[in-house]
Amino acid sequence: MGLFVSLVVLSTGCLDFAYILGYLEETACDNVDPSSISPDFDRSHCFKDAAERKKTPETCAKVEESAPRTRCYMELAEEMGQWQLCNHLSDQPSGQDYSRLECLQRTAVKKVDPQICEEMGDATYGGWVSAAYSKEECIKAVNSAWQGEGLPPGSAAPGGTYD
Repeated sequence: MGLFVSLVVLSTGCLDFAYILGYLEETACDNVDPSSISPDFDRSHCFKDAAERKKTPETCAKVEESAPRTRCYMELAEEMGQWQLCNHLSDQPSGQDYSRLECLQRTAVKKVDPQICEEMGDATYGGWVSAAYSKEECIKAVNSAWQGEGLPPGSAAPGGTYD
């Protein structure tokens, strides 16, 4: 195993330990018998963690449980700034799943880009433990983040000007 990691590092010419760890973790998630590790082993969170380390949305699809899978897509969308990943989520999720609207808002705030809020259309959602999500609330949240950067309303944001 050590030789494999060394070859990967040498062949890429860089030390992206998070990616390597994520790759090894995903391989383990695929091939390990859960009962051989621990009665508490959770394959869904194993794949979620691997996807986040590698920053590979396709690994989120391997997450069997719905709530960790929706969180996986949402966290990658936010971290990578790829709002399109939010389309893997529902506007009106069930149980403890995360919504497409929350995903879009979190990504818009992280990128300080109100144009992402436009993807919400007229949809609204009141989260199971959180505030309501809508295009209007998203724009307010982005505006707040933009002002937090010390810039006045109406100044040019990455997605255009807004008040």
